[in-house]
Amino acid sequence: LDLGVKMNHILDENTIDMVAKVQAGVTRKQLNTSLRYSGLEFAVDPGADASLGGMVACAASGTMAMSKGTMRENTLGLEVILPDGKLAQLGGRTKKSSAGYDLTRLFVGSEGTLGIITNATLRLHPLPARIAAIVVAFDGVRQAAEAVIYLLAMCSSG
Repeated sequence: LDLGVKMNHILDENTIDMVAKVQAGVTRKQLNTSLRYSGLEFAVDPGADASLGGMVACAASGTMAMSKGTMRENTLGLEVILPDGKLAQLGGRTKKSSAGYDLTRLFVGSEGTLGIITNATLRLHPLPARIAAIVVAFDGVRQAAEAVIYLLAMCSSG
């Protein structure tokens, strides 16, 4: 099901609330290009210029998953067409809600088996002040794993 041809519009960018509402065919790069002067970005980057509806459907993640979350954490609301043809509005613009079942997260990663995603309301993040990368060589997998565990412990301790 290709929604990228006609359902590729950004419906709303709210830089104050740090939320964007997009049609399912909008790509990650398309959204970030539109946001380029706002100081915000959509941070889930699976390494491909995938459609955001597809990223929701397969619960995509990427290089920033540890710090910014996956599609599950960054999808605030959905509009879906259910198998019986009814249109359902799930979730919304708020970052947290305790009202009933969390159907939005149920649909994230459902691979289209529960319905067809038509719109998504997504969390935006501030652009990082700077980006750095390093390359490190280890003697073996064990030493690399120990370094990762140590760094994660350091980062989570504040």
